[in-house]
Amino acid sequence: MTTLYPASGSFVTYAARYIDPAWGFAVGIIYWASWVGAFGTEATAARILVGYWLPSGWSNDPGHAAILVTAFNFLMVMIHICPVRVFAEIEFWVSTIKLVSVMIFLVVIWVIMGGGGPDGRVHGGEYWAEGAVINGFKGT
Repeated sequence: MTTLYPASGSFVTYAARYIDPAWGFAVGIIYWASWVGAFGTEATAARILVGYWLPSGWSNDPGHAAILVTAFNFLMVMIHICPVRVFAEIEFWVSTIKLVSVMIFLVVIWVIMGGGGPDGRVHGGEYWAEGAVINGFKGT
């Protein structure tokens, strides 16, 4: 549909154009509501995550939880109302931090498995048991 009848809108435009304008409106409202719900869920998850670095029980207090959720929502709104160039730059740096973190975690895991942990124990196939696959592995 996009190739044959290009439109300057999203799937909501196609729903309104090919089914019914009321259907397109309903699809748009449902899409908006799903993102509002996701936004609140992300704020709550951020409050729980930040709570690990705060004093014990601080983020579980309803007043403090409201402060954390409001701060996170404010930060997210500020990021999302930025021009596309600023938003893209923020996304680039956050993604870079995420990739570097994953690489560091992998290296740390390999070092610990190789005996670089605090107890010096090498973690290998100690949990492997012969006969774990009853009929053998024949491949695909």
